[in-house]
Amino acid sequence: MVKKKLNIPKSKLKDLEGFEDVLDLVNIDKAEVHKRDTRPAQNFEIYDFLERESVRLKKLDQFFSNKVPILEEHGQYTSLIEQQKVVRNDLQKELCQKVKDENSAFQQFMSSRFNKFFDL
Repeated sequence: MVKKKLNIPKSKLKDLEGFEDVLDLVNIDKAEVHKRDTRPAQNFEIYDFLERESVRLKKLDQFFSNKVPILEEHGQYTSLIEQQKVVRNDLQKELCQKVKDENSAFQQFMSSRFNKFFDL
């Protein structure tokens, strides 16, 4: 294989330092030209796929951005929140009553820790 010398300006030689080995591997005489793909059928398949995908995504966007009519007419969000607030308040009152009791496990634990800390 005959190596062909390239005329590279001295200003560009500094940029190519370290690439000498790679430049030796490049075959300058047989540079390949990539031809454009001229298969129209494949181009139409891609276009058709993209068009269908666009329609599908628009439908999904519309579905998720608009409320379902049943939810608009019979919304249960506020009533469920109110029910949960009532349940939470009842549980909080019950828990406070159990903690306040002198014979509760919490009171016994705290009194044992207090007594142990102060050596009573």
